[in-house]
Amino acid sequence: MNYKGLHESSIPELRKKYGENILPTREKETALRILLRQFKSPLIYILFFAGTVSLYLKEYHDLWLIGAVLILDVIMGFYQEYSAQRTLSALTKIVKLRAMVVRDGQRMEIEAKDLVPKDIVILSSGDRVPADGVVLEGYNLLASEAVLTGEEEAVKKDTGRKVFMGTTILSGTGIFEVKKIGTATEIGKIGKSLVEIKKEKTPLQIKLEKLSRNLAYFIVLVCLIIFLMQIIFFHQNIWEMLRFAVVLAVAVVPEGLPIAVTVIMALGMRRIFKKHGLVKRLLAIETLGSASVICTDKTGTLTEGIMRVVKTDFK
Repeated sequence: MNYKGLHESSIPELRKKYGENILPTREKETALRILLRQFKSPLIYILFFAGTVSLYLKEYHDLWLIGAVLILDVIMGFYQEYSAQRTLSALTKIVKLRAMVVRDGQRMEIEAKDLVPKDIVILSSGDRVPADGVVLEGYNLLASEAVLTGEEEAVKKDTGRKVFMGTTILSGTGIFEVKKIGTATEIGKIGKSLVEIKKEKTPLQIKLEKLSRNLAYFIVLVCLIIFLMQIIFFHQNIWEMLRFAVVLAVAVVPEGLPIAVTVIMALGMRRIFKKHGLVKRLLAIETLGSASVICTDKTGTLTEGIMRVVKTDFK
C-alpha cells in the first residue's frame, strides 16, 4: 500500500462543500412537543369543554374529576413516549461508527461522520462500510449487502467494484476511496425517502374522531330536546333548564375513556419492550395490532442478517 490520502489542510474545505457523513433523521422532538401532543385528541377536547362548563356552573366536584383524568392521561402518555425517545437517543449515542483512514500518509482512526469524498479508507473483516466508494485494492474481500438488497449471499469486491455505506465486510481486507457520503449514498437516499413520508392518522385516531363527533352530535341533540320539552310542555324556567341541559351534557361525557385507551396502549408498549422492541409512540401499538398481512420481498429478510446460536441440544 502506497497511498498518501488527503492532506489535513484540505479537509475543512471538503467538509464545507459536502457536509458531514451522517444519514438523514427526523427532527428530534422536544419534551414540550411530546407533552403538547398528548392533548391532541378529540376526546381530550370534549373533556376540556366539559371542564370549562363545570367551572362556569361551579360544579367543582365534576371539575376536579375531569381535571384529575386529564392530568393522569397526559402524564402516562408523556412518560411512555419520552422514555422511549430517551432510550432511542441513548442507543444512537452508544453506536458510533468509526473508520480507519489514510491522511498525510499516516493511518488514523476517526469517526465515520468526519469522512469526506476522496478519503482513503482501510477495510477489515467485521467492519461496516462507512461510505459509498470504489475498491482500490481487495484481498479476498467479501461483503454482505443484505441491508440494501435483502440478499444474504456474500458479494466479492475486487478492484474497481463499488462498496456501499452500511454494508458489512464478512472476510478479507481492502482499501477503497470514498465517493459519496451522507444523503448522497444509496442508503442515505433510502433514509431521506423514509424521513419525507407523510404521517397519516392511525385507525384508532380515525375511530376516536368519529366517536367524538357522533357523541357531540348526540349530546347536543338530546340536551336540546330535553330543554325544549321542559320549556314548552312543563313551562320551566329557561335559565334553570339551560343549566340542567348543560349539566346533563357534562354527565354524558365518558371521562374514563381517554385514560382507559392510554393504559391499554401503555401496557402493550411494555409487553413489546420486554421482547426487546422499542416503540416511540403509543399509537403505534394500535397500528401494529391492526396489521393483518405483512408483505416482504422474496428473501423475507427482516433481521440483522447475522446468524447466531439460539438453542443447543446435548444428548
